[in-house]
Amino acid sequence: PLKVPVLGIENFLLNPKRLEDFSLLRYLGILASLTQDSLGNLSSLSNLTHLQLNVNDISEPKGLRHLKKLKHLSLFCIYYSWEGSTIKSQRCNNPELTDISFLKELKALEVLKIDHNVVEDVSVLEFLPRLQSLSLRANKIEHVSANLKLKELRHLDLAGNNIRDISFLGASPKLRSLNLSGTEVANLS
Repeated sequence: PLKVPVLGIENFLLNPKRLEDFSLLRYLGILASLTQDSLGNLSSLSNLTHLQLNVNDISEPKGLRHLKKLKHLSLFCIYYSWEGSTIKSQRCNNPELTDISFLKELKALEVLKIDHNVVEDVSVLEFLPRLQSLSLRANKIEHVSANLKLKELRHLDLAGNNIRDISFLGASPKLRSLNLSGTEVANLS
């Protein structure tokens, strides 16, 4: 196997036969359109601790639930393109990620970014006791249960959601930064 701990990929087709060569990989960033089928191929990368994916064609990334060592996970719905020497980003026309229940299996997660998707239900977050940084920017979240206890949470970004009530934050004593821009929160108490 290749002894490469960090890999960044652009416009790459995930070939399950080739992934065996990257069994020692710890950091993976894929800047390309992925399909639902290609995610299952990631399960052979059991040493991954950091994963960043463009998930514009993925509605249920259940193939990620086998990556038990993940500490940092970033799933976003943005297209990238080159314009001269500059990378331009644009939100997907049809983001599909709605179901994040697969996160229940990823108990080691400390940093989670699921931006620019259509997530509504975040109750699964209660199963992530180590979560310190959470970004759910530009989703479809309207309500977060007051029973949600994120005791280790230090950074939270809920910008661009339809959320009104943030009383659940009382159970996050370590919170140091909060972004509520573009929300409907009127009262911070």
